[in-house]
Amino acid sequence: MTPAPAALRQADPSARFAHPDVRIAAPAAALAWLRALPDGAVDHVICDPPYVDDVHNHASSVWFPKGKAPRRMHRDIRFAGLRADDYAIVPELLRVARRWVLAFCALEQFGDYKRAARAVHPSCYVRSMVVRRTQSPPQITGDRPRQAAEGIAVMHRPGRKRWNGGGGGGWYETPRAHAHKADAWHPTEKHVNLMRALVLDFTEPRDLVLDPYAGSGTTALACLIENRRAIVGDLDPAWGPVMHTRLCEEWDRDWAKRVRSPEGAAP
Repeated sequence: MTPAPAALRQADPSARFAHPDVRIAAPAAALAWLRALPDGAVDHVICDPPYVDDVHNHASSVWFPKGKAPRRMHRDIRFAGLRADDYAIVPELLRVARRWVLAFCALEQFGDYKRAARAVHPSCYVRSMVVRRTQSPPQITGDRPRQAAEGIAVMHRPGRKRWNGGGGGGWYETPRAHAHKADAWHPTEKHVNLMRALVLDFTEPRDLVLDPYAGSGTTALACLIENRRAIVGDLDPAWGPVMHTRLCEEWDRDWAKRVRSPEGAAP
């Protein structure tokens, strides 16, 4: 069990989130968990697996301490990056999802995901999407461009495809999840509005979304806001209490009051 870095928000071990549309699964390795699921168990997978060690080891952010000057800080990512054999998870993701599989990744990983998906079927790798970070930190050394984007590998089991974006491009922009590090739940947390956009573009109301790398539960929160259902979990048991705490705070005490209708219309 890897405790959450002390600089992040800490979980309330007594918190228990209960909602009929979200199941927080017991900790399990993603591959073992997926292999236990039947074919087509969920409608979609939207997940943020580990990137690669080189990305984790050099990850940093510019934070804005309240009342102080901005600071560049190394992000404390305490889980290992994907190795070559870890892409064995891709066939399992495609097997359990009836439709879309979206996996966040470093831009350098697109080729690995494409090879793994096309080994299942040539049509399974659909697109490489880009997420531009609007608040990415500058390259302090000044000797190379900063890393201003990350990717989403878009995959689909063989068959007819549809999404809600029409002829639009696979391009998203996002700020960091929180301006202040003390407000962050997870070192690689995604902004909830980015996850809401993906949910709206690729899924339908009441669809079931799986996230086996759920971290602090942003996918579950986005699904609740947009009237989808979710199954979430993580290998590291430290994140289970964080998910429960966060969803209790952000859904029960905030978003549930702001969602305006049973169809999930939100401000």
